[in-house]
Amino acid sequence: MQPGHGEMTPAREEAERRANHIYLTLLDRFNAEGRALNPTAGPTYAPNLFAKEPEAKLAKVSKVMLAEAQRRLFADKRIKLDTVGDGARARRTIVRA
Repeated sequence: MQPGHGEMTPAREEAERRANHIYLTLLDRFNAEGRALNPTAGPTYAPNLFAKEPEAKLAKVSKVMLAEAQRRLFADKRIKLDTVGDGARARRTIVRA
């Protein structure tokens, strides 16, 4: 197998670890700020919002890398969708599991 096509190389492992870390760091900050995050495309799509943040830019973590991190984190049950608020103000958002 060629690197990048399923084979886990040290560089790929580090890139995934970095993307997971940035995703979780920004998730915590956005949740603390009460900002909505969605796992699907739209104005609150988490990987898109996170990719615009200085932490992601500094770490050179792209929207695609953050989307892959989101998939891994959901699969590993490290993040989940939760309902915050109640009544008419209730909304679904991504939180740590």
